[in-house]
Amino acid sequence: MNDTIVTVRFTDLGAARRALRMLKLLGSEGQLRVRAAALVERPAPGRVGGVFARPTEGFRAHGAPWSRAGERALGLEEIRRDLEPGVALVIAEVEDPDPDVLDSALDALGGTAARRDAAAFYTELRAA
Repeated sequence: MNDTIVTVRFTDLGAARRALRMLKLLGSEGQLRVRAAALVERPAPGRVGGVFARPTEGFRAHGAPWSRAGERALGLEEIRRDLEPGVALVIAEVEDPDPDVLDSALDALGGTAARRDAAAFYTELRAA
């Protein structure tokens, strides 16, 4: 099965937090297999963004293998560095996502998901 990296941008931190909770709920209900999820924010110009889930724990949900923990942490740091001020980003690694389930949940929160193949994402990180 193919894993997918899903990112969703929000300008409203509350909506981003609800999206993260929604991913966890969909995972616990078995509608999606969420391997890992985190919320990254850059609150203001000149300030470093915060990660609202430790990359080695929060971005390693549902028994995902530790083998990718370092890559996930590196990925979050790269994303956080490039994030514009005032933007919150929910990033998740999901197994074979059903686009309808994910999109309908995120549409209600005002977010649109961007997807990337997880293997390609990690390959790019290792090459950088």
